[in-house]
Amino acid sequence: MGKRSSFTSIWLKLGLLIVVLALSFKVSRIYAFRNQGKVCCGQACFLVDLAITAQERSKGLMFRRKMARDQGMLFIYKDEQIRFFWMKNTYLPLDLVWLDSDRKVIGVTPDVRPCLKDNCTRYSSPCPAQYVLEINAGMAEKKGVKPGLECVFVLE
Repeated sequence: MGKRSSFTSIWLKLGLLIVVLALSFKVSRIYAFRNQGKVCCGQACFLVDLAITAQERSKGLMFRRKMARDQGMLFIYKDEQIRFFWMKNTYLPLDLVWLDSDRKVIGVTPDVRPCLKDNCTRYSSPCPAQYVLEINAGMAEKKGVKPGLECVFVLE
């Protein structure tokens, strides 16, 4: 019984390890942003993670505790409509830059504060938007990103 018990124990441990690795791989694929790019609005350029899928868009910048000054996230949608954002579990204060289908800035919501509770404020685009750029709070004003400015995307 001793050898059989030891053999069974090894297989159980190996099986458990495989399950843990598989689950961690699946979780990392759900929350990893594989696609990156660059967004330039006038002279202001930002290196961005791309949120393209529904899962990527729903996670956004949640749980991220720091971000380089000229980095951000670009949310890409298939169509234009009024967009709603909230900062649930977002630790960074952000500027929301709303863009239409022509990639023109249609509005900026500055200094959106983090929300770590359940009842977070919802922010909406001033008119239908197809893209939303999240950047560090204060960067839109500092870099001159304002309505009417056209943006160029270089996406990987």
